[in-house]
Amino acid sequence: DKDRKAFSATLLGLQEGDSEAPSSPADAQAVLKKIDAVWKKLEPQAALINQNQKLLISLNKSIDKISALSTDMQELTEQMATNLLQGNASNRLISQANQLVTLTQRIAKNATALQAAETPNPSIFLQLEKDITSFRDIVGLLEEATLSGYATELLTEVGDQTGDLVESVGTVLANTPELLKSKNASRDLFEKSELPALL
Repeated sequence: DKDRKAFSATLLGLQEGDSEAPSSPADAQAVLKKIDAVWKKLEPQAALINQNQKLLISLNKSIDKISALSTDMQELTEQMATNLLQGNASNRLISQANQLVTLTQRIAKNATALQAAETPNPSIFLQLEKDITSFRDIVGLLEEATLSGYATELLTEVGDQTGDLVESVGTVLANTPELLKSKNASRDLFEKSELPALL
């Protein structure tokens, strides 16, 4: 916000003059007028990004946490699926464990896409919501089943981290509108700026 206000004040000073220096000569005023016109279009986007700065930092931390938890839980669910297969568990239990592996992979992939994409596809948020709900439900079903000792230990570890994963995904989903607005504002600010063409 400080930099945005400083830019506006400097631009105004160059156009109209201030206590430190007179206004710019006529040949520079034409360029300054064009810059001012572009800045008036871009300033709202800069203000929005500044307004949401703390939220964006918090969301990035949540997305990082989703990625980290998903990676840990992928390893745990892969081990659990392997243990169930080797222990001749029912096809239903093995299938559910494998579903958890797939879901952790997809949740991690979509979390990374949210950070990387300049304008995230809204379908990513919908898929995240669907996947985290399915993950939680399947963990619940497995917790009600009878598993081998080691598989039970692995499931307990998964269950312990599921709450954190659900909470982190929930934080991102709850702030989807602001995240999209800020991403769009950032894109407009840096991609649609006409300043280089004016100078």
